[in-house]
Amino acid sequence: MPNNKNPIIGIVGGLGPQAGVDLASKIIDQTISSADQDHISVISVSMPSIVVDRTQFLLGNVDENPGVAIAEIVETLERCGADVVGIPCNTAHSSSIFDKIRQDISIRHSSVKLLDMVAETVNFVCQKLS
Repeated sequence: MPNNKNPIIGIVGGLGPQAGVDLASKIIDQTISSADQDHISVISVSMPSIVVDRTQFLLGNVDENPGVAIAEIVETLERCGADVVGIPCNTAHSSSIFDKIRQDISIRHSSVKLLDMVAETVNFVCQKLS
């Protein structure tokens, strides 16, 4: 019988297409299971063509904030059932992009938990050093 107690993880892929695949692989590798049904449910949406180049935005070469399209992908993941969403992309976590993602999903009254890779890393390191 499937375990429905675990949250469904959403992955915003396509921001460096291999990064989303790598995150999904790490989730599988870190899951302790004796059967396929014991694995955590993961939904990945990879739509690189709709997200403006993050580096070009940060350098001021394009005006469109890629956070708008990333927030739309987060919303898609939520509609598909994701409870928590990760974005495996360093540049997407720059404040000018990540703040826009948070703002847009907040405006849409999203209930999904958006993981902040930088904050999660800091928390992990602090726990390890304690």
